[in-house]
Amino acid sequence: TEPSQRPLVLFAGNAQLRERIVAQLGELTQVMIADNVQPELDHEDLRSAQQQLDAACKIRQGQQTGIMQPTASSRRLMAAYYARLYQQPVIALDVGSASGLVASACPTSQSDLAIFTGMGLGHSAANLLQRTGTQAVQRWLPFYMSEDALLNYCHNKTLRPASVPMSLSELYVEHALLRAGARHMLAHSRGLPARPALVIAAGTGLTGTGSPAYDLLLMVDSVQPEGITDFK
Repeated sequence: TEPSQRPLVLFAGNAQLRERIVAQLGELTQVMIADNVQPELDHEDLRSAQQQLDAACKIRQGQQTGIMQPTASSRRLMAAYYARLYQQPVIALDVGSASGLVASACPTSQSDLAIFTGMGLGHSAANLLQRTGTQAVQRWLPFYMSEDALLNYCHNKTLRPASVPMSLSELYVEHALLRAGARHMLAHSRGLPARPALVIAAGTGLTGTGSPAYDLLLMVDSVQPEGITDFK
C-alpha cells in the first residue's frame, strides 16, 4: 500500500507507552502524538488531541500548515478571536447535515470545542432524533405528530438529505429537529460560559431561512441566552 493510502495513527494515551507505539507502528505509517486525553480519573483534556486531528486533516488534504483550517478548528478560532476582541465570553454553534459542533471561548481562558458526529439535520436526522428523543422534538411543534410519523420523516430525510420541506408542517418539523439538536449539543458541551455576550451561528439550518428575524428566533430558542446577547 502506498504511504499516502495508509491511515494516520493518533495516540493520545499514557505517555509511558509513546515510544512503544512509535516503535511498533512508525515503520508502517505516520504516528502522531498528543497529550493523554484523561491523565487523571476525574480530569479530561481534549485540546492536544484536537490540535493533532487538525494537523492530520491538513496532511490528508495536502494543505500547507496555517493556510486553511478544518471547519471545527475555524469555529474555535473564531470564538477565541471575538472573545479576546470584545473581552466577553462567546459561543459558536454550527449545525450541518451530518454533524454539529459547539465552540466556546472566554477572554482569559483557552477555547473549548465539542464535535457531535451524527447530529445533523440531513444525513443524520434519524440519529439526531434517537439521541434527543421524540419528546424533545415534539415540544417544539405547534401541532401533534406521532412518534411513528416523526421517525418516518427523519428516516426519509436521512435517505434524501438534500430534500427541502414541501409544506409549512414539514418546515416546522425541520426547525423542531434543529432546536432539539442544538439544545442537546449545548447541554452536553463542557466549558460553556453561563451568559455569553456573543453567539455566532453557522449552518444553513440556522442561518438560511430567508428571514433574518426567523434566523434570530431559531438562535434564541436554541441557545436561550440570559441578559443582553449579540448574534452573528
